[in-house]
Amino acid sequence: MRFSILIPVKNDLKNLQRCLAALQPQDLSDCEVLIGDDGSEPPLRLADLAAEGMPLQLFRLGGHGPAVARNFLARKAQGEYLFFLDADTEANRQLLSRARRVIEEHPGIAAFFGSYDDAPAWPSWVSVYRNLLHHYVHQQSGGLEVSTFWCGCGVIRRQLYLDCGGISESYRTPSIEDLAFGARMSRQGARTRIVPDLQVKHLKRWTFGNWLYTDLFRRGIPWVRLMRARKDWTSQLNFSGSQRLAALAAVGTAVTLLAVPWRPLHFLYALVCVTSVVASFLYPPLKLEEQEL
Repeated sequence: MRFSILIPVKNDLKNLQRCLAALQPQDLSDCEVLIGDDGSEPPLRLADLAAEGMPLQLFRLGGHGPAVARNFLARKAQGEYLFFLDADTEANRQLLSRARRVIEEHPGIAAFFGSYDDAPAWPSWVSVYRNLLHHYVHQQSGGLEVSTFWCGCGVIRRQLYLDCGGISESYRTPSIEDLAFGARMSRQGARTRIVPDLQVKHLKRWTFGNWLYTDLFRRGIPWVRLMRARKDWTSQLNFSGSQRLAALAAVGTAVTLLAVPWRPLHFLYALVCVTSVVASFLYPPLKLEEQEL
C-alpha cells in the first residue's frame, strides 16, 4: 500500500465531510483513509461520514489533542507513506496523483508538503489575508528543502516518522507541533521538500480575534522559543530575511501609531505588535527535552 491518509478531527463533522468528498473521486486504489475522532460530541459514526465505498477506518480517541491522534493513526497505518491532512481542508483534484508523481520523480524522498490554495472557502478579509499569506510563503519556497514539516497537507515515510518518535505529545492543542517535529527530523539528517502544486483549500473561518491569538500564542511565541532553545535561527519560510524585515517594519509602524492622535484601533494594533515581539524574547525558551529534540 502506498498511502495511509491520516485525518484527526474533533467537533468538525461538516468540514470533514467536505474533506472526504474531495478525496472520494480520486484514485484510492493504493490508499487507506484513517480518521481519528479525538473526542467529538456526539462521537462520530461511519454513517455520518457519507463515504460509501471509501477504504475508511474510524477510531474513537480520548480527546488528548491532534498530536496524540496523529501518532495513534501512524501506528495503525499500513502504508509506506503517511499522508497527513487536516479535517478542515479540501483536496484539489490532482492531490493524490501529484503526490505519486513526486515520489516517482524523486526516488527515496523522505518527506514533502504543499500549501493552501489561493481561493480560501471563506470570503472575509481576515480569512482571505490569512490564507493567502500562507499560500504566498509556501509558494515562494517551492522546490526548496527545509528543516520543518506541515501536517495540513504533508507526506512522510511511515518508518521515518516512527523512527523520529512521531510528533511530541506535549502539545495538547494545535500549535507548532509539526514544525518542532520537522526540526527534530532535520537534526537526524532527513530533509523535507516543499511541493508548490500539492494544494488544499482551507475551510476554516478566521476572525480578527482568533487570528491574533493563534499567530501570537500558538505560533509566534512558541516558534521563537523553539529557535532560542535550539540556537538555530534558520532563514526559511516565514522566518526568512525578508519576513524578518517585514516584522520589524510592522513593529515600527505600531510604534509610529503611538505618536499620532490616539485612536482605539491604532492603540490595539500597536499594543499587539509590540507585545508579540517583547513576549517572544522575554518568555523562557523551551527546554529541549520538552519537545524531545
